[in-house]
This record gives sequence, structure tokens and C-alpha cells, in this order.
Amino acid sequence: MDRYRTKLRNYALWSLERYGVASTARLRERLRKRLAKWLEADDGSPAVDDGLIDQLVIELCEMGLVDDHKLAASRTRKLLDRGWSIAKIRQDLRQRQMPADAIAAALDIEPDAEFAAACRFAQRRRLGPWRLDPVGPDLLQSELRKFAGRGFSYTVAKRIIDAESDEELLR
Repeated sequence: MDRYRTKLRNYALWSLERYGVASTARLRERLRKRLAKWLEADDGSPAVDDGLIDQLVIELCEMGLVDDHKLAASRTRKLLDRGWSIAKIRQDLRQRQMPADAIAAALDIEPDAEFAAACRFAQRRRLGPWRLDPVGPDLLQSELRKFAGRGFSYTVAKRIIDAESDEELLR
């Protein structure tokens, strides 16, 4: 296995450069697949040494090349700016195999952040005070469904939909 250590380290560095930042779980998965492929090609045995992979991931974490907490916080800020709800962000981070403590730390944000994200979503989709069509009961239900589909609570959606102007929301 030692002969693969340098090869695997080089692949990890290349992978991080090529694909950008990755969670430790995703990096482990990539390294595991690559090592299994090399082992199978060399001696027909896809038995992977997880100790070697764990050691390498720890080394990369200590070097600062992989940091789940920074990645989760960065992704959270990015998605909030795009108008995503906390629920959808949590789901996204889980799908990206982020550790639970990194997700909790990233989502420990001020309470108004989700409302601001909902406002950005409404503005982008022309809902609430940004709508172009006249108000009707069918339109209001449609807007509520759009907010619900994005994971926003009923109270947040209703507050935005019922606002007469965007200045009213900024108060």
C-alpha cells in the first residue's frame, strides 16, 4: 500500500485543484474509488486500505486544503444570497455529505437572514410587492405554493405576499 501513498496524494491534490473544494466525505469517496481502480488494475484485488485514505484526508485537513466548516459556511452564504430557505440549504449540505456539526455551525445565523433570502426569492420571481399581475385569489395561492416549494414557512411567505410595497418589507 505504501507504493500508492504518493500516487494517491498527487491524485488528491489534482482532484482538489480540478474540481475545487470538497467535503472530507466526498474526497474520501473519490480517493477510495481511485485506489480500488488502481488495485484492481494491478493485482485484481479491489480491497482498499481505508487507513491510508483516512491518513491522507487528515493530512490535507491539517494543511488547510479541506475544511468542512468553511465549505458549509461558504455554501450557506452563497445559497442565502440566491434566495434559498434554511430548510433547502440544510438539505443541500446533507446531500453534499457535510458532517452534522459543520451544518449546524453554518446554519447558526441571524433570524432575519431567512426573511432576507425570502425577499430576494420573491424579487427574483416577481412575487408579492414585485408582482406584475393584479392580485387575485388564484395568484395568491400560486405564490404561496412557490414559497412552500422553496422551503419557506407560511408566515414568511404570507408577510411578503401581503406587503403593499418593498419599502414595507424593509422596515
